[in-house]
Amino acid sequence: MNLPQGMGFVIKRALGFRSRCVFHVFANRANAGDWLSARAIRSLLKPRHCVELLCDREYVKGTLAVLRYATAGDLIVIGGGGLIKDTFAPLWKGLAELDPSIPVVLWGIGVCVHKQGGVPPPIAAVEEVVRRARVVSLRDDLSRSYFHKLNPAPALPCPSLGAVINHCRRTGMLEGVPSPLKGRLLHVVHDRLVSGAVKEEMTSAAREMALRCGLCYHETDNMIPDGNERELTRLLDRYAEASIVVSSRLHGCVMGIGAGCRVLAVSGDLKIESFMSAAGLADWVLEGQDPGSISSNLKTVEEQPAAGPFLDSAMDGNLDLAERIRSMVPHLFYE
Repeated sequence: MNLPQGMGFVIKRALGFRSRCVFHVFANRANAGDWLSARAIRSLLKPRHCVELLCDREYVKGTLAVLRYATAGDLIVIGGGGLIKDTFAPLWKGLAELDPSIPVVLWGIGVCVHKQGGVPPPIAAVEEVVRRARVVSLRDDLSRSYFHKLNPAPALPCPSLGAVINHCRRTGMLEGVPSPLKGRLLHVVHDRLVSGAVKEEMTSAAREMALRCGLCYHETDNMIPDGNERELTRLLDRYAEASIVVSSRLHGCVMGIGAGCRVLAVSGDLKIESFMSAAGLADWVLEGQDPGSISSNLKTVEEQPAAGPFLDSAMDGNLDLAERIRSMVPHLFYE
């Protein structure tokens, strides 16, 4: 939808937007990983005026309607999260129809490839947006491989890593703290990506490991009440207090490694292997449908090396990317 000259400004003012905005699009505020990624991006960018827009199924139509009022003086930031997924195909089709003069940034996004099958990612629709985006930062090599013919920049790990690290530093719970303060084994579940039998085996093995190591067992699905800051902080505290994380969710692995935990991943989606490989921890990924002995692999997780160099690189890379974006349109950001 092309608006008459000046009309975009008039409509934005009527809707309560400023004349120059950052429109930030991400999935939702109920999935802790998605919301944490988005919060990390906004913290790095420091926009003067930001309009937050969600793109899950129930929101995408309204989000695209708002984005049609964006102008060349604005910036649209998409990410982070697993947005290269069939669920979000309407978003990508709608973005491709926007005025090409509007600058678009893709940051911290990735594919979701369930091992049990399903609808493939909408690569063709995403490619249209990738071609016109000013900046494209994919969160892993798996996602990058889908767009190899467009020669995207090297993958940059999810910006949520920095948010977790900063939270742990603020609470004094990162690395080298006394063992009583890191007295939790956190089991992060994803019912749709592992079978019921595998989940039962994971739970049994994790409880046994917690008992053997004198750890408190806790279970979470990384979901929180929509937009509840207190619950997000409480969840981050649980990671900060954990020494071992057993996870069938990608962001269980991301948040666990960011918090300095030893992580055992049970994977029903290829994005988990891609992240753990980038962190140098491919040996601690088990197959989601036939994981073998979770118990015996858990016993070796204490030998897992720390991911310090990976974390440092991820932090530096996301900081550099933020500076690059800020320099493109400096009037949109605080100093």
